Amino acid sequence: MHTVSTTRIAFLLTTFTMVGGMTSAPGLASGSGRRLLVERPSVQEGQRYIERDCNRCPEMVSVPRGELKMGSTEDPQESPVHTVEIQPFEIGVSEVTWVQFRAGAGRDLEGCSTEPSPVSLDNLTAVCVSWDDAMRYVAWLRAVTGRDYRLPTEAEWEYVARHAAEFGVSGMAGENAWEWVEDCWHPDYRGAPTDGRAWIDGGGCAQRVLRVGSPVVRGSSWQRPVTVRLGRPGGARDAANGFRVARSLPAQDRALADRPEK
Repeated sequence: MHTVSTTRIAFLLTTFTMVGGMTSAPGLASGSGRRLLVERPSVQEGQRYIERDCNRCPEMVSVPRGELKMGSTEDPQESPVHTVEIQPFEIGVSEVTWVQFRAGAGRDLEGCSTEPSPVSLDNLTAVCVSWDDAMRYVAWLRAVTGRDYRLPTEAEWEYVARHAAEFGVSGMAGENAWEWVEDCWHPDYRGAPTDGRAWIDGGGCAQRVLRVGSPVVRGSSWQRPVTVRLGRPGGARDAANGFRVARSLPAQDRALADRPEK
């Protein structure tokens, strides 16, 4: 349940000064390192603020604190339904595209027959990407921006998917690719964290989690439930698998995100 209808979101935006020896991204902003406080209405009020660290970095949107009833009773892998407290963070407006992925990977994926050609298709979602590939990409983002990029946790992903229109994100209801999240695969939610963090304790980390990327049959009809989940090896490059990134907020920014509107 969303509980931030009167919240004004305030963020600290940083212009980065690149230090010697650090690899810079195409179009990466540089400057004096000063910090600028920017305020905008909360996404609950129909407003959103998109931020991007460089020309080929993903566009990010803020996600306020909230509560999630995670899972469903439709499939044993999606149960038990449990309450999760989500902390403020940022998530990609859309899945990472080929042009963005290539900027970070520095080369094309070997043996990926789904890679687009000509260049005019570069803005399509990057697919045939493994969890390992996605982690290398977020490591690159961290290195060139100095910011805490990562994959979303499984709970964060489902929270945003349930409020996709409200938060201004796309591609989370089976319209596009399956998306990797940070968590290890577990066959159900017994013992899952309730604070929104990635579930990496126990289970088999040889497999990671993918979230819904295609319609499924439920009852007698095709449906697109955002609760669908799948486990795959972290090195698997399947034709329908992509990802979007998330970004953790420093403690002071999380506090600002929760500040009541005056």
